[in-house]
Amino acid sequence: MYVAITGAGKARVIHFREDTRIPGTQKKQIKVIETLGNYERMLAYDPDIVAKLKVKASQSLISQNPVKLSRRTDLAMPWSNKYGKR
Repeated sequence: MYVAITGAGKARVIHFREDTRIPGTQKKQIKVIETLGNYERMLAYDPDIVAKLKVKASQSLISQNPVKLSRRTDLAMPWSNKYGKR
């Protein structure tokens, strides 16, 4: 997830966005997670709004995607035939 500023002139808007790749192509599909509001109004209210939103987006991304161990690095699980022969 990341912060995007879209539009032109006084119609610029701040969004939280997420990109996903379309399988079999090099294209991306953009999904707007949340529209936060008008960029100029938010900037007038808080000049450091973009930096704060970037931190919020990165924290949200970390909490949504916990780190998972793969089978090879998980030492607590003994090897079994369930995963194939070594």
